[in-house]
Amino acid sequence: MKFLALLMMSGVLVTSAWACDRPSLGDYDWVGCIEDGVSISYQGIKHGLVDVAGDMLIAPEYRKIHRLGKDEFGVSNGEKWGAIDRQGRVILPMEYDHLLPHDDSYYEIIKDGKHGMMHHGQMIIQPKYGSLSDVNGLIVAMERRAEGRYGNYGLIDHHDRVMLPFEYDRIFGFGEYFVVGKGDWVQLLDSNFQVVDQFEDVDRSYHDYLPVKRGGRWGAIDKSKKQIIPFMYDEILMGDEGLFPVERDGRWGVVDTHNQIVADFDYDFIFGFNDDVAVVKKDDRYGYINTDGELVMQFNHSLRHGFYHGLAEVVVYDRDANGDEMALYGVTDKSGKLIVPPRYHGISIPYFDAIKGISIEINKKHGMLDRSGEPMIDVLYDEPFFFHQGRAEVSKNGRGFYIDEQGRQVGGSWLIHEKACRHIQVGQQFEVAIFLGLVIPMEVMSVDAESRKVMVKELLEDKDFEMKCEDIPDSM
Repeated sequence: MKFLALLMMSGVLVTSAWACDRPSLGDYDWVGCIEDGVSISYQGIKHGLVDVAGDMLIAPEYRKIHRLGKDEFGVSNGEKWGAIDRQGRVILPMEYDHLLPHDDSYYEIIKDGKHGMMHHGQMIIQPKYGSLSDVNGLIVAMERRAEGRYGNYGLIDHHDRVMLPFEYDRIFGFGEYFVVGKGDWVQLLDSNFQVVDQFEDVDRSYHDYLPVKRGGRWGAIDKSKKQIIPFMYDEILMGDEGLFPVERDGRWGVVDTHNQIVADFDYDFIFGFNDDVAVVKKDDRYGYINTDGELVMQFNHSLRHGFYHGLAEVVVYDRDANGDEMALYGVTDKSGKLIVPPRYHGISIPYFDAIKGISIEINKKHGMLDRSGEPMIDVLYDEPFFFHQGRAEVSKNGRGFYIDEQGRQVGGSWLIHEKACRHIQVGQQFEVAIFLGLVIPMEVMSVDAESRKVMVKELLEDKDFEMKCEDIPDSM
């Protein structure tokens, strides 16, 4: 700790605009936040690792690096993923499709569509499942059948021992209980897998409460299995703030955890609470109510979603040059003020407040506004993007690169589609099967990896035409 304090006083550590400590930039194009004494570095188009003083631990040699645990990192060459420790020693060879962190240094490995799991450098579950997810100290696994199709869910421990057989349509956790479903019934199991209750259906949208259905009607229970809302509603939607939008006889209102009415059944629809408000619809008009059920604003625009950190997306409908209907998106605050007028073909407000931008789209190109609606990043890029630790990965004209929050390129650039074209060589021959079993021999004449275009010659009739890299087989 004294060493860290001295580094901070001497200016080696930098507190960034992204609310984290980073080593000084030194010769690198970018360095990430320090976690567990290590920061990810970036130079050119490659990543490595540095310590808190900015001294190199692992030279920049990987296309990507992400954290898997305190001492383990996923690394990629742009095609496949492997794992190393902070000394650069190989834990997993670079032959996996992806590596996904779980809790407590567990991480998921994916190979050929099959999922397994590692822990502290040891493979505890071989890649053989369709999916894996954590629940109450155990793992929900989906079976992957021999023919490649996905099957039912079961429950396994971290030694791949089956705790519940693979016979369920769904399994998830609620408090200390396991919720398992099969066909037209859902059971609540205790930690010993004993049935403590059974329902016709459940909605897992809530965290602290579980909407359940019995006798064709919906109610809700809490984590102690206590019934807080009786089985009396036609529908219950996802909510927050301990409030439930509910439907009764075709009309929508809001009740609390004691089934007391907070908003009268006066609406055509209620979209659910978020950020202390809920969007409501009545007579084809939209507004929102607060947690006291009060209608606090009518909108002239349709809301696309609810509010996140004081902002919500709005949409209006117009006609394009051909007379076809098109949607235009903007952003409003809770006072009804348009922060962003509805003039964009797409817009997205991030759920997390730490992500400061608003993603915008015009004619299939993407850029960013700040949260006050002012331009932040020009509308230039091929895909939506958000910033993490002060940089974002973007693509433009077939090339990928990173930018900082001022839109400046960070480091070098790479071909987005180089993987698809890498196996193709001029002179390579292959065959294309068409109708009635006819096979046409082809030969590659030229390859443009940047545009993904391949000129090929049809050898039977000596005709040239264009194909895409991904349509060319690896070999005969």
